[in-house]
Amino acid sequence: MKRSRIIMLVILFITLILGGVAIWLGLRLGKEEEVTPEESEAASEEVTNADTLKTQAQREEFNRKWQTFIADETKTWRDYVEYAMGEGARYECTRVIMSNVGAESLYGCDLNALFVIYDLPTYISTQPIGPQDPNLNAVLNELITDSGLLQKAAEMDIITLDETFFNSPSKDMFERFSKVETARVAIGDQFVKRVDFEAVVIYFHNEYDPQIPLEQAKEAAKTKMDILYGRLETGEITMRQAGEEIINDNIQGDTTGVSLTQLDRLYKENAYIEVIGHEFGERIFKDEVYDEELRSLGEGQMSTVRLCKDYKFTPEELFEANGETTEFPLVDSCYIIFKVNKITFGLGREFSGDTLEEVEDSIQDNYDQAVDYNL
Repeated sequence: MKRSRIIMLVILFITLILGGVAIWLGLRLGKEEEVTPEESEAASEEVTNADTLKTQAQREEFNRKWQTFIADETKTWRDYVEYAMGEGARYECTRVIMSNVGAESLYGCDLNALFVIYDLPTYISTQPIGPQDPNLNAVLNELITDSGLLQKAAEMDIITLDETFFNSPSKDMFERFSKVETARVAIGDQFVKRVDFEAVVIYFHNEYDPQIPLEQAKEAAKTKMDILYGRLETGEITMRQAGEEIINDNIQGDTTGVSLTQLDRLYKENAYIEVIGHEFGERIFKDEVYDEELRSLGEGQMSTVRLCKDYKFTPEELFEANGETTEFPLVDSCYIIFKVNKITFGLGREFSGDTLEEVEDSIQDNYDQAVDYNL
C-alpha cells in the first residue's frame, strides 16, 4: 500500500505455559469488552459459523454456566480445558475453522481449549467476540503456530504425529500441549512462519478530503467493497481481478454513481497489494489490529470487508513537519479485504548466519535437554 511505507519489526510469539494457568485465569475474571455492531463477525466465515452463541440470551446463559463452574475453587486448569471441550464449549467442536494449516485442519474444540487458557473472560463474555478482538486473533495465531511447530518437529524426527493429538476433531489436548512444548523447546527459537497474502483497498479519506461529503464517500466506498466481497466469496473473481476493477474504476454491479477519483486521488496505487513471504511477527499495517487479523487467518481464508484507519495529513503538513516527529491523527480512511494464500513453516537460519548443520546441532542439543528434563 503506497501510504504504508514504514514497516516496523514486531516479534509476536506467545508462549503457552502450562504451569500456573489457573492462578493467571483468576486474576483476569473481571474483564468485559464492548463490541460495536461493525465488529460482530469473525475475521473468517469459518470462525463465525463455529460460534454457537448467536443471541444475547445464549451468551448470558453461557456466562452463567461458566461462573458457576469457576466458583468451585477446587477446579484446576485441566478442568477448565475439559469443560471448554464439553458442556462449556463456545465453538462447535467438530466444525473445521481452518482447513489448510500445512497438513492439518483445525477445529472448534482446538479453539475452545486454547482460548479458555489464554483469556477466559473474553471466552465467556456476554458480548459478541468481534473479528478485531486482539485476544481471539492472538489465539488463532497461536493455533497456527502450534500446528506449524508440530509439523516442523515431525519433519525433523523430533516427534511422531498421530491422530490422538494431530489433525483430528477429537484430540487429546493435553497430549497436544505436551508435544507442542517439546517442539517449542527444541526449535522454538529458530521457528519462523511466513505468509503470502493479497489485499484490495478503497480509500475515502486520507491525505485530502474526498470531493463529496465524507459520510457519502464512506458509504460509497463500503458499497463498492461489499459488491467485490460478494463476488470474491462466490469465486466469480480473484483478488487480483478485484484490484483491477478498482484500478479501472469499473466495479461490475456498482450503482453508486460515485467515481473513485471523487474518493481518493491515488486510488489506482492503493487498489491492490500482493506480499510474498511476509514474516508473521513483522508489522505491515499502520493500524496493528489488521496485522492481528492477518495472523488469525488460515491458508485460503479471507477477511470480511474491514473498516481501516490511516494517518490524516496533507503533503503540506508533512512538508511543514520538516523531518520532526509529528503525531498525525489516525482516522477512518478506507475499506480493506485481505486473503491468505499460503503459510510456510520453516527455520530462521537466514537471521542467525549459521549453517544448516550448526542449526540442526543446536536443535538436537535443545531436544536432548528437553528429554533430560522430561519435557
